[in-house]
Amino acid sequence: GPGAGCRDVTIRNTVIEGNVAASSYNFGLYVGSTSGAVDGPGNDNLTLENCQIRRVTFGLQLFGAPGVPIQNTNILDNLFGDPVAGDGIDSSAVTLGQATGAVVHGNTIRNVLMIAGQHPINVLGGPVGISLYEELTASVVTGNTITGVRYTGTSDYSGKGIDLLTAGDLLI
Repeated sequence: GPGAGCRDVTIRNTVIEGNVAASSYNFGLYVGSTSGAVDGPGNDNLTLENCQIRRVTFGLQLFGAPGVPIQNTNILDNLFGDPVAGDGIDSSAVTLGQATGAVVHGNTIRNVLMIAGQHPINVLGGPVGISLYEELTASVVTGNTITGVRYTGTSDYSGKGIDLLTAGDLLI
């Protein structure tokens, strides 16, 4: 519940590498509840800086809970993905929701490549660089470089640089 999360966590100068395998979901960094549900209130004051996250389905997923947002997240100067397409991200590089005071700045997102038939289609419908979900407020998403977001199939799952699914007080 509220206040039960990790507070004041800083991760710097770290390479987080998964083992992407067909039909599996994995995360470079998951900030949520221990049940695996998409809610994790109390995980306040997280900083991820100058890191690389690669070879995962989801690079970073961070969600608070309805009415109890995660506060003061800083995602700064990271590389999500890799110059080599097969070593990138498979679904979504950065996903934030139910948070306030987040800063996502100076990140490079490369090669978010969803290969048809390799992984189940995510809830977003296709590969995304940065997903901004409901109840994301008073936050800044600036100075990021997003390239190589694509889907290899023939369905309607086009790649998106930024997917805006919220109507909060945001600077993009």
